Amino acid sequence: MRLDQTVSYILDPERLPVPATHIGHIANVLCDVIIAQFRPLHRQREIGDYVVLETIGKNNLYTTCLARHRLIHTQSRFVLKVYHFDIYAGPEERRKQQERILRDAEALHRLADHPNIARAHLPFPWQDNRIVLPLEWVDGYSLRGLLDSDEAVTFSRKIDIVRQVCEGLAYAHCNGVIHRDVRPDNVIVPANAPVKLVNFDCARVEGDDLQTIATRLGRQLDQHYVSPEVWRDPRAASPASDLYSAGIILFELLTGRPPYQKIREVIPARSLPRMPTEVNPDLPSAVDEVVSRMCAFQPGDRYENMTQAVEDLAIIG
Repeated sequence: MRLDQTVSYILDPERLPVPATHIGHIANVLCDVIIAQFRPLHRQREIGDYVVLETIGKNNLYTTCLARHRLIHTQSRFVLKVYHFDIYAGPEERRKQQERILRDAEALHRLADHPNIARAHLPFPWQDNRIVLPLEWVDGYSLRGLLDSDEAVTFSRKIDIVRQVCEGLAYAHCNGVIHRDVRPDNVIVPANAPVKLVNFDCARVEGDDLQTIATRLGRQLDQHYVSPEVWRDPRAASPASDLYSAGIILFELLTGRPPYQKIREVIPARSLPRMPTEVNPDLPSAVDEVVSRMCAFQPGDRYENMTQAVEDLAIIG
């Protein structure tokens, strides 16, 4: 059936249990609304003052696009996160959706002055049911891409990458923001620029008890990197849980694999199943001590804060 046949199909008296009012006069409007909801973001489509170059990602929360600004030429590229409202929601629910959507923007604007956190620009509404968040475009690999590649990375560079991640997290924590989703996909590693933390969609912002978008949609945090206490209860997120996740990244960078595949390997034993030197005996023994402090099962047994971890990483790197 074609879209232009749907009105006749819906109003067929044989399919309706009650008499219907004819809506043929608004058929074109209905078709336009439906098509607009499912139309993809094509190359060169304009979103506000931005020209979309390509769509680089899509999930249940938003579409991510690479774009350029029609008027600003000092920055060649921007990343646009295009968030979607539920078109069937009432005014109150739409207000709550907007508050949840702007969580990423709120967190990033609190953290705008740190070199290890991607910069956000002011969000703006687009069309009737979208909010667009422009972000700094970082020319580099995600840490996940680097881990999956065959590129040789020195020991000191690996330590420095995690140190910079911890520097960014330390700044976030001092400003009342907990990332909650620290993993290689959310770390960008440029060749000749600071490492950047991205994607604060799951962040907890001090003074705000709203559910995040991710919690509302039932998204599961990655069990390779989430701390045991947050796996049990996302509301338990704290600076210590971000520290745990950074420690797992350090383990994977040093050994080429995470310490476990399922978090259930950690919870009964109440510790990591192995240390980095058990996987790679050529590593200095000091890395075991740092990883064990970052990834202690009990939050109270970890470093007291990110700054302590940064100091020890600087020593062993």
